Amino acid sequence: MSLEVLRSTIATHNAESPVGAPLVAEATGQRRAERVMQLNNPSKLTDAAEELGQAVSSRLDKRSLESRSIRQGQGANIEAITRIADYYDKLPDMPSQDKLQGLVQRLQDYQHNQSTNGDGSGQLTPQDVFAFLQQFDGDVTHQYAALQIAIEHFETTGANDALLGALLNAREYMESGETGRDVRAGFAVAELAHDKAEDLGTDPAVIREHYRDMLRSEANFGIIFDKFNDLIARTHSMHHDVNGNESSPLTSFDDVVDLFTTAASQGLEIADTQDEPAHLEAVLTELGKLKSLRTVYEGVHVATKLTGRSFSEFTRVVEELGTEKLASSLFHYLGKAVTSPADAQSLVAPLAPAGASASLNYTNNLLALHREVPDTILTNENIRNQQLETLLVLSEQLTILEEEQYQTATDATPVNNFAQLSAASATVH
Repeated sequence: MSLEVLRSTIATHNAESPVGAPLVAEATGQRRAERVMQLNNPSKLTDAAEELGQAVSSRLDKRSLESRSIRQGQGANIEAITRIADYYDKLPDMPSQDKLQGLVQRLQDYQHNQSTNGDGSGQLTPQDVFAFLQQFDGDVTHQYAALQIAIEHFETTGANDALLGALLNAREYMESGETGRDVRAGFAVAELAHDKAEDLGTDPAVIREHYRDMLRSEANFGIIFDKFNDLIARTHSMHHDVNGNESSPLTSFDDVVDLFTTAASQGLEIADTQDEPAHLEAVLTELGKLKSLRTVYEGVHVATKLTGRSFSEFTRVVEELGTEKLASSLFHYLGKAVTSPADAQSLVAPLAPAGASASLNYTNNLLALHREVPDTILTNENIRNQQLETLLVLSEQLTILEEEQYQTATDATPVNNFAQLSAASATVH
């Protein structure tokens, strides 16, 4: 039996079947005794279009129709930009999409004003763009993401050359130099800052800015350490409150170092071939600085513990001062190209209430620590030797002061340790 004969037989049985009849009727455009027919009459379609146009125009004036023709097809709703979700995943603390919509709307208003004025008075400049971005948010990475979204929006929907040119020039500036470095740093640390802010007892913006500070070239480790000090103190305090007992400052320091190390690793992973080699080198260099900071900070912690074993009053004074303050003083000392006796004395001056013997013991512990300071901090051997000699002079001064205090131990008059120390300094020299 041929295929055509088979089809004809099936169709015949379907038409005769009480079940098949309705199916055949629907296939031919009939349903419930009604038929749909297509009319090949262009005039009727034209009439319908004219009637629709008259209905719309009766509700709109000429100006609104002009605006409608300008905006037609632009897709002003930026939610159509598919990368928005990706940006918000990478930057979870970026301002809401409503604020982002407002930024794009202001840029569109500039474009519209220019097209209606026709005299260039509404032309947007890169400076105007930066002002709008600053209103959107103060974080430079959030500004860059918003600018990218705006550029994609106007490239897709159509924009005049002046507007798009201003946006592209602003983006070029934000991708270069120190601003570009800060933008990339923000992308690297944003998610971690959002996730860890509560654990560290601070705001995500504080973590982002500290990470950017880490990547900025700074030779003085005292300045570098001080920038971390606030965040470390917040973390230390937070752990104390949550756990009910005091955690080690070293634990807090490690938390910060681990956070920034992870962020830097992510920054290297997301870096593309267009990233400046200098930027990548800076990330690796600053990671090395973090490890060196930790080594010296731990050394100060050990030095205070060793001295505190023999001098209980010293332990009390250190608890009041905080190990971070002593570490900061040492880092600033290490950052000096040339050190004086006064610089060395500043390392132990806050410890005067503990007595000359305790200060001498601590100074000798610092001498041992100074010999172990990593080369990443003391890169010049001459500077290292000169600093060491200054500390040795301080040790000699404190030895003289200790002997004098021992000889006058029965004197009821209070002794001004560091007034005597200055006199001892003059004697040594």
